[in-house]
Amino acid sequence: MESLIERYFAMWNSGDISAASDFLSPAWIDYNHPEVTTPEQVAESVTRIRAARPALRFELDSITGHVAVGRAGESLLAWVFTSDGTHLTSVRTYRAM
Repeated sequence: MESLIERYFAMWNSGDISAASDFLSPAWIDYNHPEVTTPEQVAESVTRIRAARPALRFELDSITGHVAVGRAGESLLAWVFTSDGTHLTSVRTYRAM
């Protein structure tokens, strides 16, 4: 699971969307962005958001099991993922107060 999560954030940080369907489930669910429901839509979001915010980087402090903790800009965040063993199937993002 940790390597899948690392690939997810590497995609966001690099903008290389070519492998999105290799590690994201065809039935992808982002509970914070329910309009994004496929690896292709995730890839489109990465491209669009990186174009609007090219300096945005995700800095991970830790990955433990299915939870990643880190920063995006000034925000401290936690991401909780699920997996089918081969692909990430969903994510929920929580902002620390």
